[in-house]
Amino acid sequence: MIGKKELKNFEKKGYRRDAHVGKAGLEKAFEDELRGRDGLKTVMVDALGWPRNETVTCKPVIGNTLELTIDFEMQMALERAIEGKQGAAVLLDTATGDILAMASYPVFDPNLFIRFIPSGEWSRLKDKKRTPLTNRALEGEYQPGSTFKVVTGCAALKHEVLDESTSILCNGRFSLGKRVAFCWKPGGHGNVQFRRAISQSCNVYFYTIGSEIDVSDLADVSLAFGLGYKTGICLSNERTGIIPDDKWRKIRNKNGKTPWTRGDTVNSAIGQGDVLVTPLQMARVAAAVTNGGKVFRPRLIRRIISPDGDIISETSVEEVSNLQLTPEILDPLRDGMKECVQAGTAWRTKIKGVTVLGKTGSAENPGRKTHAWFIGAMETHTPSVAIAVLLENAGAGGSNAVPVAFKAFTAVKEIIERRNKEKKGNKIKSMVGKNIGTFTLTGELSVSDSLLTSSTDPSRLTTDSASYENVIEVDHLGVDPDDVEGYGAGEDELYMGTL
Repeated sequence: MIGKKELKNFEKKGYRRDAHVGKAGLEKAFEDELRGRDGLKTVMVDALGWPRNETVTCKPVIGNTLELTIDFEMQMALERAIEGKQGAAVLLDTATGDILAMASYPVFDPNLFIRFIPSGEWSRLKDKKRTPLTNRALEGEYQPGSTFKVVTGCAALKHEVLDESTSILCNGRFSLGKRVAFCWKPGGHGNVQFRRAISQSCNVYFYTIGSEIDVSDLADVSLAFGLGYKTGICLSNERTGIIPDDKWRKIRNKNGKTPWTRGDTVNSAIGQGDVLVTPLQMARVAAAVTNGGKVFRPRLIRRIISPDGDIISETSVEEVSNLQLTPEILDPLRDGMKECVQAGTAWRTKIKGVTVLGKTGSAENPGRKTHAWFIGAMETHTPSVAIAVLLENAGAGGSNAVPVAFKAFTAVKEIIERRNKEKKGNKIKSMVGKNIGTFTLTGELSVSDSLLTSSTDPSRLTTDSASYENVIEVDHLGVDPDDVEGYGAGEDELYMGTL
């Protein structure tokens, strides 16, 4: 039934209630006006949905088809992995830069914007602490913490500050002038070489690199990785992040009273200080390490197709930069990230039969818990998938962001393997009864139902029923920062201010 307010408004717009028509007749007129009596009539309505006198008559037109790179099943799996947390996660195809899934949490229901939004709902949408209207994947700017050591390590190898065999003594502390900063492991890591420095996330190793490398060299490699500027994704409100150097400092401080110092470079080397990135940018970093140094513009729209099936426009794969990483740079970098998963701070992402690269991070957030980070890639399957996970104020990356990545990788592995089995099963099924060379497949050949079942049942995408602790074989050669007896901090959490 139509309420009194709607009828009154309807009358005000020129429709009068005749005595012989009555309320029922007016309601019918109202509904006819909204729906269109002949099926071709469309009524103009205002922002609140009230009908206006203006009408247009037109035949319905079939729209174009927009084909996205988003994989529905992977998108659902990623959303389930991050659900209930505050942060963002991105899955990229490392070979093309295609966005396979992108999630930001907390979320909101876009249907709320169809009609008038109740004050209570609007208050929740405008909550300054949770900010559900913000797409954290590309609008959130955060210090990357130890995930940035991948960039610093690449820059150090590229500009020959060290090589993979260079050994640095970590006794748990690093001094620069009168300032002292600490490694996450109080007793230190001892003599550390490059691969182990990546896998164990040794702060002292990278403090030392920061004290030796030229900040312009570090900034150049960071920019080549796609940091410090927009990725170019076809979505609005993307942020650039910040890759600081002495020129940036001069522009920021016009009075020139705070010049760039070596301590600033040391802070930047471990992803602290003025460095800011977005989760989407860090997913590209992981993808670039996996594919050999290629940085792609993230592709979200694959093509637009007309109702007749013609391709109106198509978005090509675009390579925006290439780090041209030699084996002397790429091999130790990749090996360090593999060791990080096998026996380092990211051991919780270890999956049987799958090659996973990873790097954890716990970025300081003054006055609150650290932001938890993980970046990495799953190489064994096709497509090869890179991921970045960022959880706000969650604590150490190894114990908070890594389980999210594990759930996502496990689900992606299951999705890809099931699809491959289905393709193989369908191929065999289509060949039954056909002559192949010197023998013939007959109807007696059976293929199991599991191979031929095509299902998008959401229950098949969840990994909650199997806890990751039951799947991983822990290699105790490496020590996770969160597992150090009597020590509650994670990596980077003992970082002491600016140097």
